[in-house]
Amino acid sequence: MERSRDIFEEVKIQHTTAETAEAVRALADYIRQIQCMRGIWKLHLRRLCLEVEGRRAEVTDLCRTLAEEDAPQEAAKAETERLWTDDSPLMALTKHMEHMEHMEQGGTIRFLADFYLTAEDTVSYGIDYWRGFLEMHDTSTVRKLVSYRCMDYDELGSEYFLGCYDGSGGRMIPLRAGKRSLPAVSAWSTKEFWIFAHPEGVSELDSAAVERAETLGRCFQERYMKGQGRLSASPQSFFLIGPMTIPADRMEEVFREAELIRQCFTQAGVHTETEGTFAPDRAHGNEAFVLVHVCRHHALDAEYCTF
Repeated sequence: MERSRDIFEEVKIQHTTAETAEAVRALADYIRQIQCMRGIWKLHLRRLCLEVEGRRAEVTDLCRTLAEEDAPQEAAKAETERLWTDDSPLMALTKHMEHMEHMEQGGTIRFLADFYLTAEDTVSYGIDYWRGFLEMHDTSTVRKLVSYRCMDYDELGSEYFLGCYDGSGGRMIPLRAGKRSLPAVSAWSTKEFWIFAHPEGVSELDSAAVERAETLGRCFQERYMKGQGRLSASPQSFFLIGPMTIPADRMEEVFREAELIRQCFTQAGVHTETEGTFAPDRAHGNEAFVLVHVCRHHALDAEYCTF
């Protein structure tokens, strides 16, 4: 079975011990797994960065899709395909990392990966890979010297999985209600922003309200969704759904205009919802691990997660 996922993750390893050496080997294997597209049908590697004791190597903006006749299993067996060569700076640094006998405390290994993939679920990526490894190797020493963070979006379920491993061990991170202090982010992105109205207790939506909402919705779709998404307006229901990437200083403007659409129906007592889950737009260099889920039924509510 194939799964499509959007993954943003970070691994940090402090100075090496016999226990953290296993984590170093797991990281090297993981980098080679991505390099060989093991089990992957489709990959957009936006960024992969490895830092080892002050040395740094990075790969950015690689896209690859296998032809139908090239099964990922066969590519995994042969491992003849490479996204980058074995003598590239990234692999040279990976080999250096593997063969280090000792790394002084403070000479941190840091791995950062940002990618979209469609892959066989028999091969683990993101949270699946690192949760399996860390559960098997969990010790007090590893908790002190190895950390992991991940935002893993499952396209099939339209759901984020937020994972973390640190001094408290491994855990999934829930969204929580209430205002929080968020890291500085220059732009926010959502894969699906909804404005939805459905008649409940009435036979159909008011035609004048539908017309006003459709006019405002088309402007909203063009301005903020760049013409993407779907808009449907009828007496039976109204919905507008689509992706958005918005500069942080325009977020209030977006919600203000979304509220104008919502009010087309709420004034007539029709149940109307506005909802979206926003993550930092990493195309603009935002590396913060933070997620904000915003919804509006009556008052504007939000749930936050930053880790």
